Amino acid sequence: EAVLDERDEKLRETAANALTAKVGDKRAPSYIIKAFHRYRPGRDALLKNLAYVKDITSAEFLVEQVDNDDPKVKKAAIETLMLLTGEEATESDEWRRIVDVLRARPDWRGSPDLPKVPDARRDRGALQRNGEESIPTSAGR
Repeated sequence: EAVLDERDEKLRETAANALTAKVGDKRAPSYIIKAFHRYRPGRDALLKNLAYVKDITSAEFLVEQVDNDDPKVKKAAIETLMLLTGEEATESDEWRRIVDVLRARPDWRGSPDLPKVPDARRDRGALQRNGEESIPTSAGR
C-alpha cells in the first residue's frame, strides 16, 4: 500500500526497496510501475528498485524510460538496466535488442511461453520418486 499510496517520495521509495531487496515480493515490479505513473516526485529513485527482480516486464518498462524527457529518469533507467542485465548500452534501440535476447532466457520471469526450469531446492519433493531423486528431461514434459 505504501508503494502505491504514499505521497512522500522517500517513504514510497523505502517501501519499494523493502518489497524488492528485502522481501523479494513478486508483485513489487507492478506496484513500482503503477507508482511511477501515479507520482512525479521521486520517480528516478523508485526505478532503481527494479534492479532487484529479474522480470522481463520491468526491463521492457525501463527501456521505455530510456527515452524519457526527464534526464534523472533516463539516467536511472539506464543504470537500473545495467544492474539488472549486466549489459551496457545508452540508446533505447540497443536496450530493446538486449531485452529481446533476455526474453528467450528461462531465468527471466515473465516469460509464460517458455517451459519452466525446475529449481532443485524449491522442487526437491516433486523431483523425488521412491526415495530417489530423478532429473526431469524434455521427454518427461
